[in-house]
Amino acid sequence: MNTARGVSAYRQHAAQTASKTQIVVMLAARMTSDIAQAITNIEEHNPATAHELLVHAQQIVDELSTALDVGTCPAGNELRSLYQFITDELVEANIQKSTQHAANAHRVAEEISAMFAAAAQEQAA
Repeated sequence: MNTARGVSAYRQHAAQTASKTQIVVMLAARMTSDIAQAITNIEEHNPATAHELLVHAQQIVDELSTALDVGTCPAGNELRSLYQFITDELVEANIQKSTQHAANAHRVAEEISAMFAAAAQEQAA
């Protein structure tokens, strides 16, 4: 088995066996990673790759927003507003190939990702 297929198989297994909390943590981390990579690709004048990464990050934000249960999450409405902000910034970053808009989205995505990771650790303890 080559390395790429091995990594892919590992990721697939990890996603299939993860708890809901772990999936949210993984999605938030991937969203943050995609945005960071998109910024690099915008800077390196690779618009097609930047577009793919920004769209993927938007899809993750959409999944996280759809899964959000405002009734059981005390800060649900605020979190939904942050998701909308990220989406708006990602759309502008993609249209304008703007690192500034992508960086705005990245800052908020990093905070959300860190919050989810900390909550997961607290829940596991």
